[in-house]
Amino acid sequence: MEKKHRYYFKVLNDELFGGEGSEGYMSLAFTDKEDNPVSIAKSALNLTKYSSNVECIEISEEEYLKATEED
Repeated sequence: MEKKHRYYFKVLNDELFGGEGSEGYMSLAFTDKEDNPVSIAKSALNLTKYSSNVECIEISEEEYLKATEED
């Protein structure tokens, strides 16, 4: 089984997470190590399909886990 490279992202202003002013988190795994995972995530998930001011920021696993932990 091939090792997966996991990347974590914070997504701002996307319709998927509520539109303007929204903040959401996601993670993606790729078979190969990527030089520009943000670009690939934007393209693969059509993050700019509904809004041109969507921001996708790569974050650490620790930041992702802290932001997505349930209270």
